[in-house]
Amino acid sequence: MSQKSHYFTRNQPLNSRGKSAADPQVKLQPKMVETPVTSKSPHTENVAAELTNIRAILQILAKDMNEVKNGVGSLNETVNNLGGRITEAEERISRLEDEEAKASPIMENLVRQNQQLREKVTALEGFSRRQNIRISGIREGTEGRDLEGCFKTLLSEALDIEADAWYEIDRIHRVGPAPANDLRPRHIIVRFVRDKEKEGRKKKLITWRDMRVCFFQDYAQEIR
Repeated sequence: MSQKSHYFTRNQPLNSRGKSAADPQVKLQPKMVETPVTSKSPHTENVAAELTNIRAILQILAKDMNEVKNGVGSLNETVNNLGGRITEAEERISRLEDEEAKASPIMENLVRQNQQLREKVTALEGFSRRQNIRISGIREGTEGRDLEGCFKTLLSEALDIEADAWYEIDRIHRVGPAPANDLRPRHIIVRFVRDKEKEGRKKKLITWRDMRVCFFQDYAQEIR
């Protein structure tokens, strides 16, 4: 190969890359001219708007997070207060249980004593009524103003018994306030001086002056 092609003649001008301007293989590049930026492009404006929206959303989220933190703090305080109150309630319940355990035997003893006393009172009441006879069926007003005389007449006419020293009457009265005319007549309680077998106790039911008269023992209310 000939070596002449690697050298340029002195008369050929060289360009900035060391090649001859007359070389047909050298292409001239167009010169780039910078145009000044006078306004923002639409793409830049969209990005700025999106960033603004994101910043606003982050601010809202930060505010909401602060509110959540405050709510959680308040909830924790409430839970702590409830825990303290529950502990106090448990202590009070424990004290009450201890006191109840101490009072339970005392209460049982009192109930037992009360029952015994009630039985004694019932027995004493029954003993005090052993001389009494209760009479039912005599209409209101039949006795007038003399209930004892009415009872003696009843003994004489219905039972053929004379009220003498053997049937001496201690006291006699009707039970309770006077009822209305259409209600059942009140019972009559007769207390004798001595506790003897009464003829009236043997005859439970008799008829006297068109009235069905009943005699029975005056028991205590708990025994009836």
